[in-house]
Amino acid sequence: MHFVIQGKGGVGKSFVATLLAEFLGERIGDLRCFDTDPVNPTFASYTEFGVRRVELFEGSAINAKAFIPLMNYIAQSGVFEVLLGAGKQVFVHIIVAGGDAVGETVDGFAQIMAALPSDVKAIVWLNALHGQVDIEGVEFERTAIYRKVQDRVSGIVPLPAPASDLFARDLQDLRRKRVSFKAAVDGSAFNVMERQRFSMVRRDLFAKMAAVL
Repeated sequence: MHFVIQGKGGVGKSFVATLLAEFLGERIGDLRCFDTDPVNPTFASYTEFGVRRVELFEGSAINAKAFIPLMNYIAQSGVFEVLLGAGKQVFVHIIVAGGDAVGETVDGFAQIMAALPSDVKAIVWLNALHGQVDIEGVEFERTAIYRKVQDRVSGIVPLPAPASDLFARDLQDLRRKRVSFKAAVDGSAFNVMERQRFSMVRRDLFAKMAAVL
């Protein structure tokens, strides 16, 4: 079971979720996907993954059965312990984003790690699409916050900045059209060179994911 968690919005949760859905779907076949974002259910708009949206509100009231606030619910209710006890392998994917979001996402990383049981596999995604992932020039992996818990991190997946403006534009179009890399490469919505660039990015990202999953 894979959870993509980060309190701050707009840092790549949906993008990481689509990458995981495409990567895991090819390897295990029978995949169930859920989107719990009450404001921007972007993941649920990717129809090819059959994502089910989990409603977090009933009118103006919080649905007590839903995961919100997610980490508080998980910590208080022992969700991960239940899943582990049922023999499930649990991965939590935590996004740390560069640029203006770095401070909040690093804080979020620390809070999430504090709530995770030791048997949960933590995967960190370093999203440099909007800037380097560092704090005052110190790379994330060298910060005291990371070093304190690094023994509990199962792997790191870097999301580098696009190699050029062409790659950046392609990724924007991919997300805007709500399709996976495979659908973009196999379909006719993009020209031959765009499909080639998607193939290159997909191959690179999936190799990094295969190393930690």
